[in-house]
Amino acid sequence: MPAMTPEDQQGYDQALRNIEACRREKGRSLDLSFLGLNRVPSELMSLTDLTQLELHNNELTSVPAEIGQLTALTQLRLDNNQLTEVPAEIGHLAALTELFLYNNQLTAVPTELGQLTALTTLWLHNNQLTAVPAELGRLTVLVQLFLHHNQLTTVPEELGQLTALTNLHLYNNQLTAVPAQFG
Repeated sequence: MPAMTPEDQQGYDQALRNIEACRREKGRSLDLSFLGLNRVPSELMSLTDLTQLELHNNELTSVPAEIGQLTALTQLRLDNNQLTEVPAEIGHLAALTELFLYNNQLTAVPTELGQLTALTTLWLHNNQLTAVPAELGRLTVLVQLFLHHNQLTTVPEELGQLTALTNLHLYNNQLTAVPAQFG
């Protein structure tokens, strides 16, 4: 891993202090946003009682697979980073109701997102997605799905099975049609 600049080190040190304070106070919510982090501190993975984790507005290019150990999470914010991928282990976060992955550089998302059956809102807009997995059709309580501002040319017909869906944003893609199941 490249050496950290003094600014990077300052943000990382603040993250460690926030993690330690959360551990001491037995906190359920942790905000590590706007710290300029370019990596996720491994110390975070011991906070298995967390229900909310905010890692947005940093400089992350990846998230460790160990994030899948935080199985109590109901909200995970990874938006406004530089992520090019998310680990398949994110599918272990079965309690998630909100997942924020917008404003990154994702070209694909793992099929394991289809295992997040408690998910009510999924933000995937403003990425570089060329496809979304058909497995997202398993998210039967999903109410909002944001896929706008990507590079999608098709969407899987399985998304038509999302009967709880009230908001589906598909604009600013390269779609020429949507499946009839969406009607």
